[in-house]
Amino acid sequence: TGVSTNVAIAGNSIVGGELGYHMVVPEDCTAGSDPETHKTIVENQLRMVARIVMADDVIGQIER
Repeated sequence: TGVSTNVAIAGNSIVGGELGYHMVVPEDCTAGSDPETHKTIVENQLRMVARIVMADDVIGQIER
């Protein structure tokens, strides 16, 4: 989780995938420089390198 969907989250997701990690991004725990940029990066870039979920999905898996 964190801020900057368009820089940090995208960059870390790409590098993590290249290193062999299965990347999961809880979209509602991230933010971009503006809402439209966030949406564009998630829909057009992150979906190619990470599984996009919501925080409740992650919490549910941890609780298992």
